[in-house]
Amino acid sequence: MADVAGVAQIAGNDLGSISAIQRSIKRDVKQGDSLGAVAQLEGLAAPEQAHLIADLDERSRRAILGSLPPEGLAQILQHLRDDHREVILTGAVDVDRLAAALDGALPNVAADVLRGMSLPEATEIMARMRNAAIVGDLLTYRADEAGSLMTPEVLGLRDSLNAAHALQVVKSSGYRPRFMHNLFVIDRDSRLVGRLELSDLIVAASNAKLSDFMDTEVVSVLTGTDKEECARLMERYQLRSVPVVDTERRLQGVITVEDLVKVAEEEATEDMYRLVGTDGQDRPIGPLWPSIKYRFPWLMVQLASVIAAGMVVGLFEPAISKLAILAVFIPIIVGQADIAGVQTVTVVVRSLALQEVTSRDARRMMLRELALALSQGIATALILSLICWFWREDAYLSTIIGLSMLLSLLIAGATGVLVPLGLKVVKVDPATASAVIITTITDLIGLVAYLGMATLFLSYFRGVG
Repeated sequence: MADVAGVAQIAGNDLGSISAIQRSIKRDVKQGDSLGAVAQLEGLAAPEQAHLIADLDERSRRAILGSLPPEGLAQILQHLRDDHREVILTGAVDVDRLAAALDGALPNVAADVLRGMSLPEATEIMARMRNAAIVGDLLTYRADEAGSLMTPEVLGLRDSLNAAHALQVVKSSGYRPRFMHNLFVIDRDSRLVGRLELSDLIVAASNAKLSDFMDTEVVSVLTGTDKEECARLMERYQLRSVPVVDTERRLQGVITVEDLVKVAEEEATEDMYRLVGTDGQDRPIGPLWPSIKYRFPWLMVQLASVIAAGMVVGLFEPAISKLAILAVFIPIIVGQADIAGVQTVTVVVRSLALQEVTSRDARRMMLRELALALSQGIATALILSLICWFWREDAYLSTIIGLSMLLSLLIAGATGVLVPLGLKVVKVDPATASAVIITTITDLIGLVAYLGMATLFLSYFRGVG
């Protein structure tokens, strides 16, 4: 078994060494040496422990988590992704040790873990927790609200205190340094009235009152504020933490930048999954049912779209039977339009999510995307028309194909803006269905335009009697 100090040193050097440790841990578990595996794991930093635990197979994971002390488990829980916590903890840790671990974790982390469990399991664990009251308060908030994300470990300093007294209160509070980036000032009714940096408190004159040098322009959020809005506020104002208040402006907790980084990652991942018709619970090595649950309905929607496109093609069967080359260009025109539409909707959905644009910017976005579609459409249409001309030497066919390509790209650009904005207006997440709607619209309209024009000028094509 590797020396613990040596393991820690190696782990800090490169990811390859972590993989070697992972293999060594699996080997110890296979040989029944769970304590040896835990000793190696404890030689790593907490984030690396969490990463390694998440990548282990179920047997190795159970063996290690079953031997970890509660304080070690608490550290790992704070660095695991939310979706990993539920999978990793299921049946791997007994109730008493998990309760002790959640007592040692940050309250918002403990609440997240319990939120992912069934009500009987969560109730049983909370009955054994010392911090049950604090964590229970956080569970009253929805998972997407600021209240569920905040840490109630926040120090409110009375505005009537002088600097020397306030500094003594800070030192004796016992709060973790993570929550001392900013200090918050409250009045006698616990209402938030100001904030100040710890450095301001240290350098202030001993007898100076906090109300004399605190910053009274405090950016705060309500407990019910959406967590995405919290992330945007912290980015806009370059904050390291944001206080959470109730409707009476009483200080309830604090959200730190570390919490919001995770929120930003989760929201970006969620939008990415939704754009392709799946969900964050769909894991490549996870249970099969969540993948079926979230993927199959969208496959059915796409199947309906393809069937509709096939019916459109069937309406023009006489024209295709007279000139089979028309069928060759169908996937080219449809495929290019689909790609252009998805490109546009991805940019628009991301901008809407980050509030870089709103519905009021619809006209500007539409004009820009149409200009982009026109320039790209002309270039693509010319290239495709020239290929068709050199292949078939048919001016009419080349012209129809070029015009159809241009029109399809214009439709893709327009729908790529209008569909997500329309979904936003009717309170539907644009990331949920935009891509499928856009490909359906561009496919159907593009096919009708292409085959309709081809049918209209069919008698002019070469090779048609």
